[in-house]
Amino acid sequence: MKGKPNRGFYRATLVALFVLLGWGAANAAVQSGLVAAWGLNDNGQTDVPAGLSNVVDVAAGEKHSLALLSDGTIAAWGANFHGQRDVPAGLSNVVVVAGGNLHSLAVKTDGTVVAWGGNANGQCNIPAGLSNVLAAAAGGNHSLALKSDGTVAAWGDNGNGQCDLPAGLTNVIAVSGGNLHSLALKSDGTVAAWGENGNGQCDIPAGLGDVVAISAGGTHSLALKADGTVAAWGADLYSQSIVPDGLVDVAAISAGNAHNLALKSDGTLVAWGYNIDGQIDVPVGFSHGIAVGAGMHSLVLAEPKEPLIATQPKSVSVVSGQNAELSADVFSLTPSTSTWFKQGAANPVGSGTVWSKSPARLADAGSYYLAASNALGVVTSQVATVAVSHGFVAVKPWRYSGIPLAGEPLTLTANALGEEPLTYLWYIDGHQAHASTTPEWALPALTPEFTGMCQLVVSNDYGTVSSRLLELAPVQPGPVTGWGGNYYGQSTAPAWVSNVIAVSSGDKHSIALMTNGTLAAWGDNSQGQCNVPAGLSNVVAVSTGDYHNLALKKDGAVVAWGGFNAYGQCDVPAGLSNVVAVSAGSMHSLALKADGTVVAWGDNGALQSRVPLGLAHVVAIAAGGWHSLALKADGSVVVWGDNEFGQCDVPAGLPAIVELDVGWWHSLALKADGTVAAWGDNFFGQCDTPAGLSGVVDITCGGGHNLALKSGGTVVAWGDNADGQCAVPPSLSGVASMSGGGYHSLAVVPAALATHTITTPVSVPYSWLDAYPAILAAAGGDYEAAALHTTGKTGSDGSPLPVWHDYVAGTDPTDPASVFRCSIEMVDGSPVVGWTPDLGAARVYTIWGKPDLSSSWATPTDSATRFFRVSVSLP
Repeated sequence: MKGKPNRGFYRATLVALFVLLGWGAANAAVQSGLVAAWGLNDNGQTDVPAGLSNVVDVAAGEKHSLALLSDGTIAAWGANFHGQRDVPAGLSNVVVVAGGNLHSLAVKTDGTVVAWGGNANGQCNIPAGLSNVLAAAAGGNHSLALKSDGTVAAWGDNGNGQCDLPAGLTNVIAVSGGNLHSLALKSDGTVAAWGENGNGQCDIPAGLGDVVAISAGGTHSLALKADGTVAAWGADLYSQSIVPDGLVDVAAISAGNAHNLALKSDGTLVAWGYNIDGQIDVPVGFSHGIAVGAGMHSLVLAEPKEPLIATQPKSVSVVSGQNAELSADVFSLTPSTSTWFKQGAANPVGSGTVWSKSPARLADAGSYYLAASNALGVVTSQVATVAVSHGFVAVKPWRYSGIPLAGEPLTLTANALGEEPLTYLWYIDGHQAHASTTPEWALPALTPEFTGMCQLVVSNDYGTVSSRLLELAPVQPGPVTGWGGNYYGQSTAPAWVSNVIAVSSGDKHSIALMTNGTLAAWGDNSQGQCNVPAGLSNVVAVSTGDYHNLALKKDGAVVAWGGFNAYGQCDVPAGLSNVVAVSAGSMHSLALKADGTVVAWGDNGALQSRVPLGLAHVVAIAAGGWHSLALKADGSVVVWGDNEFGQCDVPAGLPAIVELDVGWWHSLALKADGTVAAWGDNFFGQCDTPAGLSGVVDITCGGGHNLALKSGGTVVAWGDNADGQCAVPPSLSGVASMSGGGYHSLAVVPAALATHTITTPVSVPYSWLDAYPAILAAAGGDYEAAALHTTGKTGSDGSPLPVWHDYVAGTDPTDPASVFRCSIEMVDGSPVVGWTPDLGAARVYTIWGKPDLSSSWATPTDSATRFFRVSVSLP
């Protein structure tokens, strides 16, 4: 901001010297180019005028832009509230331009200065008799001029001494004006500074020498040394005074209001500092810069060249019926065209930087390349291969039509891609339960026969693919248990909150989803995060960020709220629909659609809301502090956003994943074998998975801690425990769902254990079971049950003998592989065993020696009764 990059300065200085010496016109010493601009554009300051060419230098004011043309005239665009872009009529023979906050300066070939724009502080009042000027610099509201004798003139705002030239200041070869301070470069390579110093912007680093260029920013300063390195000092709120590691070979610098640009000798650009408006987002592929200028935006003058293919197309492999897409990034400062070609084809197959074929067929397989052209030439990309195979991808996300409650209707849907026709077979616990030609299964009621591990198998003429398992079971509502930080009451659910089926924890607040599809919120409400929108109902899922919330409704719509919306994290994209999952990060939001694609909005400072191009077939999402995760149907994980602690570095060789979650700076994944993997920030040991942790069925992350739910309903916690968020209550068991917040944890424990369903059928050997201990060891499981039936057989004394019956759907009762399913239901406080299929009222079932499911087993009193063990789990 308010300073000339050294290339531009020396170019302008040389031109001025040439003119003063009678060596020719301004365009004799410079190369004309084209202008690129990006960053804050609230006043059109980055809208480069169409057809602008033959530019030899650029200058950025705070919110306006200037371009010096090869014919000595000036083009201006952007803010004009004070006439700062109203170039005086007839102004010509210009060799230097400079932009301040509200005014502009020009130096002419005759050594005079012209000023226009805001003049409230006299910054446009050229001192009488000022002549022999080689260069000028526009500060915030003051102006500087460098004379041919190496002295400096200053005028305008002097409230902070920015116009009080240091005594004896001579031999100056460059000047630069910041917002309230000034810099001068002397011929001996040293720097002088004066004016406002509240941020140390005038505290020149000790020993700084061999400087060849300077630039004063809003409240910081830059210097370019002869060895191509950069020194910076002053304000550091946005890291604008922290020079990037390894920055060398710099040829020009420009300090903006709070960001910097460094042009390297190879024409590439490095930018750092403030980036809320994208002012350091250098266009992909920029590589032929000539000069730079920075205000609250960025300007670059670049040499016209043929297009550059900045990002090459990558080969893809898809299945027939799936979308195939190739893409490339093309950089060109002049109008360009991009055309796709398929090797072996006579004609182009597409235009633009993206080629897409949906659905792709076998005939679309082949090698493709992109040709990009402008008036200066044509370049072609590397060849990318599109492989198309028979079959289809794995099934996309399940979608509940509502909250799964016992006895209530429920619809399951899934999307599969492949050559039509497709056949859909639904299975429960390995038994076929439904067959159709559509991916939808409408259950009239969620009854015991439709509970268990559900899976969809899809087939066509080319093969078969199976979805991941879904536990299909009615939710068990209950009260909420909380522990950890409670300074806003976030760990203590209100007494009226009941029938909870799911919880979600924010930084310092909590939300519960109840069986009637409504929400309850408690804890910190400083940003309105606990103000659930009036009338919100039919909610099937909820997710909390630091200060905002997302609710997914039964119809696939998303509702967001929370008073802190500075990054737009509550601004649900217009038209967003068919959503099957939501996840709220600290300041950004994610939504997973039924077609397996991801939508993101909100804070994008770390690119956490920039969904990777082509991301598809996603079955789960997780939004963290400043990064995002997506789980694909093939069990692989895709991560993007902030990676300061390696939270985006998915461990190599990670096996298939079934669930994932994220904290502020770490990532967590549940593997198919029931173990857990973690990576990223480990300051609190949150990535040190407890030794031997297994049998995990659910995971969740807090800010810096983790919770794992085991198959028996117990919870294991590790990581940050400063507020006791990892101190799981010793009596906590039978947990149905859980959530980790910034500094607290929540769990839902069903009020009553209604039904326990076997997860995997177990073999019931046909025998007298006299080898009782061996049978137990072989069968495994969690609970003991007994079945007694008299068949008419008698013992040696003539008394009836109790024997095991294992008739199952007509199977041979002597078959040791026969299996059947067991359920244990609490009736009037006592457990009752039921078998499916039921073989009739003549069969007697009971549980021996156990008054309830939480107590220990007593020794059987009937020695004639034999036991076996069945594996059961909470719903």
